[in-house]
Amino acid sequence: MLFSNTFNVESADKVQLWPNGVIPYVIHQDLWQEEDLILASMRHIEDQTCIKFKPRENEKDYIGIIKGSGCYSYVGKLNRGGPQPVSIGEGCEFAGSIIHELIHVTGFHHEHSRIDRDKYVKILWNNLSPDTTKQFAKVDPKKYPQFYKFDYESVMLYGSTAFSKDGRSPTMIPIRGGRKRLQEVYHKKGMSPTDAKRIRKLYRCNDSYMKKK
Repeated sequence: MLFSNTFNVESADKVQLWPNGVIPYVIHQDLWQEEDLILASMRHIEDQTCIKFKPRENEKDYIGIIKGSGCYSYVGKLNRGGPQPVSIGEGCEFAGSIIHELIHVTGFHHEHSRIDRDKYVKILWNNLSPDTTKQFAKVDPKKYPQFYKFDYESVMLYGSTAFSKDGRSPTMIPIRGGRKRLQEVYHKKGMSPTDAKRIRKLYRCNDSYMKKK
């Protein structure tokens, strides 16, 4: 199984949101076998938030969902024009993995990138594959939203063996709640209630908007 990579826009003062929560998309033809799962993952997010994914018409900014090398996405909207890549590569064909990448698109980093994560998880740096430590870097809460308490159930939280140098050794372990392991993203069926709540807060979703969906 492959794990998610994220990319930041270094010059941005803070995460850029999609106007009115509308995210135009194009799904590359190479993903014809995964298209139904991708669309179902979009609906999963739409059903619990005011985010709306729509097939691109002539929008300048949109996400291009491709079958690249692994799973990756930028965080938020780039505002550069042209397709913003979201890769659903080999090994990423799971609902949890796809939803994870789409939530990056809405503007969220990993749960274990929170500034307070050391109160909840321990990173085992010596067990990480070379050059993957950046995936566990903390992010500035002034630039990226970190609403509500740390959520062990979040689809944005890596599992216990993510980026393990041998595929078996733990790279991150929980230190609260009596948990022994963290569930891998690809085993998760979808967003946690807190994931959905965070998106609704970031995009200022309201009940009247939800009723129109």
